[in-house]
Amino acid sequence: MNTITTLEALAISPAIRHQTLIQTFEALLPGESFIIHNDHDPRPLYYELLSKKGNILTFEYLQNGPDLWRVLVKKRIQSPDQITVADIAAADYRKAEVFGKYGIDFCCGGNITLKEAAAQVNITEETLITALEAVTQNTRFQPAKNFIDQTVDKLIDYIVSTHHRYVKENIPVIEQLVTKVAKVHGDEQPGLQELEAGTLAFLKDLQLHLHKEEHILFPAILQLEKDPHDTSRRGLVLSAVKVMRAEHESSGEELHAFRLLTNNYTLPESACNTYAFLFDKMKEFEADLLIHIHLENNILFPKAVQLEQQLSQ
Repeated sequence: MNTITTLEALAISPAIRHQTLIQTFEALLPGESFIIHNDHDPRPLYYELLSKKGNILTFEYLQNGPDLWRVLVKKRIQSPDQITVADIAAADYRKAEVFGKYGIDFCCGGNITLKEAAAQVNITEETLITALEAVTQNTRFQPAKNFIDQTVDKLIDYIVSTHHRYVKENIPVIEQLVTKVAKVHGDEQPGLQELEAGTLAFLKDLQLHLHKEEHILFPAILQLEKDPHDTSRRGLVLSAVKVMRAEHESSGEELHAFRLLTNNYTLPESACNTYAFLFDKMKEFEADLLIHIHLENNILFPKAVQLEQQLSQ
């Protein structure tokens, strides 16, 4: 049986520690692994490797603090069966819409294979692969853009000008529609009142989430990119990213709850045009938000964590 190397991070000089960890990983053959011993969570290393190399590693916590962390880091054997949904969505932006069409989570829960994803939504893997291969340039989410290689300032500018703008413009529309539909059809469809309350609370929380990104996290990331030696905001990016990821997770759960409540936005026979427009708008809003979260969770945040990690070297 092969012995797994253990790397005592604290025994390595801080000046070369981070680079040593990266070089140790790069020296692994597919399927090989090593263990990190550290006095703090080495998760930023995972985010950096994910950003630079794609999802070619696994991070298994053998001990998760509070005083000692032991993490098994393994280089994946990158066979087609092990490429994940998140890999595909990050590498080819057009594919995200296909996943969204089938209700496959490619942002918060994207660390699954195509086979696993197809099974979750009760389609064959061949059907999913065919749909992915058939994707063309006809998508409203700028499919040709290579977001992985974008600098953080350009990524932030795109997210704010495209997705944050979309959310802000459409929140009043959805609020008005859901309130009107619940008022007119609520007696015959009691679930609409629950949908109204849930949607209004969700949109209110989402507005606060965007405010925190635009006024706290994004400025901190941009400052790190501008001046990597500025220690005035040390730790802010890591803590803010953790909070934003948790809120993204909650958003995904709420979107799923809305689908359950509406039977995947199935209209009753008595539905009027406003009712139909509400459901169309909510499906469109969900599709945009999933793309939005994917860009942040899988591309922007790993880049931001890498900048923060460089500050401590």
